[in-house]
Amino acid sequence: MMQVDQKNHRKFLKKSTHLSYEIGFGFPAKLRAFEDQETIDFAWVAQQACGTVIFVMSESCGACRYDAIEEIVQSYSSFSYCMLLNGAPDCVETLLSMHAFLFPIIRTDFTHIRKVFNFDSVPFVIILNKKGQVISCGNFYNKKVSLEEKMWPLLEVFYSVPVE
Repeated sequence: MMQVDQKNHRKFLKKSTHLSYEIGFGFPAKLRAFEDQETIDFAWVAQQACGTVIFVMSESCGACRYDAIEEIVQSYSSFSYCMLLNGAPDCVETLLSMHAFLFPIIRTDFTHIRKVFNFDSVPFVIILNKKGQVISCGNFYNKKVSLEEKMWPLLEVFYSVPVE
């Protein structure tokens, strides 16, 4: 019969393995999408009039659906948007053939990006104020209301929309 370590049993349930990007810190002005590639300029996020929403998604993620993102972009057009997408070399073209996103979609290496932003799973969203500082972040469910909850700090300031 197997012995159960009572002291450490279910210890994994008591400590969180999910680490978020830290609130209040500035989004990096330069970011490597892949460990061995040139940096991509993200200085533009600190120059937006209303704020920026950055989605982190993966082509192989069964939970990553894009309908909620389409709804958010249509409902809140004042914000800037960007997506970091993990996937095969043609994943951006495949995504654009199914969705009419008019914001930058940057193919990335999930392994590298999650080290930079300290998160464990996707779909993940990073909300930045107009100065490029992180004001909210975390995983979201594939519903508009879930994204609105994460975006609440921006929505409250720019749209006066209380989230229920």
